[in-house]
Amino acid sequence: MQSGGNSDTFTLNLAGNFGSTPSVKLDSFAMKFQTQQGSYEIPGSIRIEEEPEPIPEPTALLGLMAIAGAFKLLRQNQAEQSAN
Repeated sequence: MQSGGNSDTFTLNLAGNFGSTPSVKLDSFAMKFQTQQGSYEIPGSIRIEEEPEPIPEPTALLGLMAIAGAFKLLRQNQAEQSAN
């Protein structure tokens, strides 16, 4: 709001991939406007989002299964050799 009850507008164009339902929230970063009458600052907000639990990669799971299978075969071979 300008002095004397006057107002003014401005346009801010943002470019980017905002998904199928485009929306942008400007509350996560601060902005500062410098005018002839002074500067105006809009503080940003800090949002702490919990990170999801990491999901093991399928190749890591397959590798662990292969190692477990190799140890099982090794123990079976050692048991057979001990029996002979």
